Amino acid sequence: MCTSTIVLAVNGERGPKVGCGEGGCGACTVLADRFDPVTGAVSRATINSCLATIGSCNGASITTAEGLGNSKCGFHPVQGAGVFKDLWPHEPVVVDLAAVAELNAVTHLQQGVMLGAGLTIQQLIEVCPPAAAVAPVHQPVEKDAVRLQASGEAQYAGDVASRMRGRLLYLASVNSIEALASLQQLDASAALSLPGVTGIITAADIPGSNSVMGAPLLADGCVEYVGQPIAFIAAASQQVAERAAALVCVTCGPPPAGRRAVITLDDALAAGAFYEELAPLMQILGGGYDLPAQQHFYMETQVAVAEPQEDGCLRLTSATQSLDAVQQAVAGVLGLPFNKVAVVTKRLGGGFGGKASRSMPVAAAAALAATLFDAPVVYQLSRCDDFAQNGGRCAGRLRYDVGFEESGRLVAVKAEVLLRAGAYLDLASNDGAQLLAASDSAYDLSGLHVTVKFARCNLPPHTIVRGPGYLQGVMVLEQVWTLVLAG
Repeated sequence: MCTSTIVLAVNGERGPKVGCGEGGCGACTVLADRFDPVTGAVSRATINSCLATIGSCNGASITTAEGLGNSKCGFHPVQGAGVFKDLWPHEPVVVDLAAVAELNAVTHLQQGVMLGAGLTIQQLIEVCPPAAAVAPVHQPVEKDAVRLQASGEAQYAGDVASRMRGRLLYLASVNSIEALASLQQLDASAALSLPGVTGIITAADIPGSNSVMGAPLLADGCVEYVGQPIAFIAAASQQVAERAAALVCVTCGPPPAGRRAVITLDDALAAGAFYEELAPLMQILGGGYDLPAQQHFYMETQVAVAEPQEDGCLRLTSATQSLDAVQQAVAGVLGLPFNKVAVVTKRLGGGFGGKASRSMPVAAAAALAATLFDAPVVYQLSRCDDFAQNGGRCAGRLRYDVGFEESGRLVAVKAEVLLRAGAYLDLASNDGAQLLAASDSAYDLSGLHVTVKFARCNLPPHTIVRGPGYLQGVMVLEQVWTLVLAG
């Protein structure tokens, strides 16, 4: 068992988070102090609690961000330092800086000033003075709720569930392992016999519409991509829910008649698998370039907590960038009027567009289970499931013809961009719309013609990633210039 499990579950601290689960993001950072009875010295180090086993911490004193200081007992000097006007004020930064300042052993670069091994807390505060609550435009202003974040007291959507232990149900999804296949049989007998399992939810149990953003909440009849949810298991703990989900036996058959899995743009071109063309936003009158995809890596994965209320109402705490969209999705799946669904979002734990639409099926799943089992339910995707069910930014392929004068002045450019979308379009359409808007970049070029087509691939739905379409759009003329100048 890892240290983070004990810190979170037994002591109830919210400071350490399990982000990546691999020691990379630092969300789980804590301080470990050890006393040497021979020398009488105390050694201090920061550790990743998601990786450190309980045994490896035997004899150590573990301090979280709350232990350094908080709003009730007073903040540690580092938690109030003006360093937070330039750094993201989350708990790992605070814990690391506290270790730096008190150990005098690590360097830290801040505002071009290298603070070496002689750094003390007082020196840190002098170099990074606290910002005034109200300051002129040219002065730094303290970020809203920064001290709550720095002390680990700030509550995120996943923290709401910690207050409901003992009466809370946890969800895990049974996911497809086929990119395109027909569903023939689902055997959940082994899963339902596992102690602690409350029940299973399939498409047949949905009282309203089995559709969120044009995609089924649960696969029905066939699966369209690897990782697509087929059923949900509700259980008394997350571990039991995941074990039970792994025991569900899903039998798949061949793809629907006349279809085969489409994964790459070459597959889409061969099969003619494209969404209907969007109405062009602009028409302003070779070579090629492959546009890479991009995944989200927000620190808190997709999560929602659903609580049944009186009179058939429901309260959703959702890590979402689109509260009204979550309300509509939940109401649609449950067949409820909008005013029966209240959605609350305190903070996101990172979004970058990934929680604009992909938070909707997670919230709808939690709401569905809470309604069917009449109990509060938390549904939080593991990092692996988050990657499997959310496609991120569209990859693409640019092909263009260009005409230019001997002097190098561009006369005309005709470009076609193929974007690799998922099995359901979702908000991938934003990539195309903004790509067209950004394709002329900073250049004055009247002879420019750009078209965008979306390939329908057997992949998870793609959505907004920060600056949707703009990154791909500016590459159009940049690649053209690269070709022209190289010639």
